[in-house]
Amino acid sequence: MPNEPGDEWQISSALMPTGGSLSQGSNGDFVFTLDNPDAYGQDSFTYKVCHEVCTTLCDTANVLISIERDCFEESEEERVNVFTPNGDDINPEFDPLEPYRLAGCVPSDNEAELTVVNRWGEAVFRAAPYRAWDGTNNGGAKLPQGAYYYFLKVKTREKTLVVKGAVNLILDK
Repeated sequence: MPNEPGDEWQISSALMPTGGSLSQGSNGDFVFTLDNPDAYGQDSFTYKVCHEVCTTLCDTANVLISIERDCFEESEEERVNVFTPNGDDINPEFDPLEPYRLAGCVPSDNEAELTVVNRWGEAVFRAAPYRAWDGTNNGGAKLPQGAYYYFLKVKTREKTLVVKGAVNLILDK
């Protein structure tokens, strides 16, 4: 903030962020440092600007910090790789988009598509726009128990990514 001759302003933090620390440089800039480098979501802080001579001349501002993570850095061990559409309502669908949706990485299901192939590489299910796989082919026929491979194409705010992996379809109760 440019100062006129004789004008001196004091900048201070009024309300600290909850998920990190805030420090102030000599030029008045604030630096936010996350407590947990794996954290994501939103945090905020409030700062106050006051004139040094006329101390009643003050104002405050709120700063909202959006912390995004690279949603697609997870390891294959973190992904669900089995589902059981056998009528017991436990794990009835394979929804590989769910963790990315919950983390806020995908604006909508319309920005994703899912292709599932059998062990011979034949596409047995394709959903564009996205929907979870219930163990049937695109015609609605139940597929046999076994290992399948999937390709999840996701359009994020910045880029299009493909997540791929194996999933086991188990029909036994």
